[in-house]
Amino acid sequence: MRDKIKLIIGQEDKRNPLTGEAIANELGTLRENITKVRIETGIPASSERRKERLLQEIQSLFYELGLVSDRKLAELLNQRGFKIVKFTVGQLHKSYPELWEPRAGDLVFLMDKGKFRRLGEAETSRESHPLIIAATTEDPESSLLLTFRRRIPMSIEIPSLTERPLEEKWQFIEFYLTMERERLGRDIRVSQSVLNCLLLAEFPGNIGQLKSDIQVCCAKAFLEAKLYNKTAIEVVADNFPEHLKSCINQTVPNDIRHLISEDVLCSEAGYQQFSGRLHKMSGTGIYEQLEEKYTKLLKNGIAAQEISRILQDEVETTLVQQIRKMEESKFSLHELSAIVGEDVLEITEYVYQEARKELPGLKDTIIFPMAIHIRASLDMTKERKAAL
Repeated sequence: MRDKIKLIIGQEDKRNPLTGEAIANELGTLRENITKVRIETGIPASSERRKERLLQEIQSLFYELGLVSDRKLAELLNQRGFKIVKFTVGQLHKSYPELWEPRAGDLVFLMDKGKFRRLGEAETSRESHPLIIAATTEDPESSLLLTFRRRIPMSIEIPSLTERPLEEKWQFIEFYLTMERERLGRDIRVSQSVLNCLLLAEFPGNIGQLKSDIQVCCAKAFLEAKLYNKTAIEVVADNFPEHLKSCINQTVPNDIRHLISEDVLCSEAGYQQFSGRLHKMSGTGIYEQLEEKYTKLLKNGIAAQEISRILQDEVETTLVQQIRKMEESKFSLHELSAIVGEDVLEITEYVYQEARKELPGLKDTIIFPMAIHIRASLDMTKERKAAL
């Protein structure tokens, strides 16, 4: 039996050695018999037999990744074939605390000693005394180890956009509108309703989302200005991304009314409020108009086939008008991409190239209205509307 036990142990997986009970089951005997033979022959218990291999693996992981939590370490060890739980890792942490001390390959060691080793270096230590400034949107208490947090002498919490006062939020809006005015090289007029919504809205993506939404509004308004040869870019509620349109009908509190009482003009001279509201412009809203007309005709008892013919004539007329305006305005594909998105423009160009194989005389000016139609259809689908 002794020889059989030695043979089994010699062939076992060193990451997960067999317990006395597992060996007993394999040999068809009692666990007590295996324990007796193991003690007599000086064979360590299964937990001791894998300890050296386990500690080596922990050292290797720390060298590659730096210090990690006991829970994370247990996950990594299981990924490498060890069957181990967080409790066992915690026991090792208590028994071998020196393994958890920072070493020359760690950021913590650099912060403590001002020394580090380059990747792959085993002996040479280099000296550096950096000033470390870090930022995170995560909760430091849950995402950073205490070992690291306690070495940070100062922590500054910057409030989110929602937590900031209205005056400060308005300063951000002014700043990003100014950036867009400088980028587009034109004055930008913004309706009071747009500004009210921007001040009322909550932005889960914080300041970055506010910037992105203002860019989208200005890009859509720029498209309309280009089409209708307008000198100024006029931003109205129709230019909003979908997630902001829910703010349009909200009650505006007095503090916002006092801050914004009229529409605003952003020009080289700065900001000024002026009376006279901006008018809703037609453009990509043609699709909403077609849907409304379809519903109205259907209610009036017009046959579906006749409705299809009426709307088809209207779409063709609108298409021709947009192509003509496209030719007059010399609108570039780069500018169109900023409005409809690169993915939509790429699909449109592909469809156009395929169509040209059958219609060699087809002009590329059709790309513009086609891209607008696809973009609007996608937006309407997201709203769970029936796209025409």
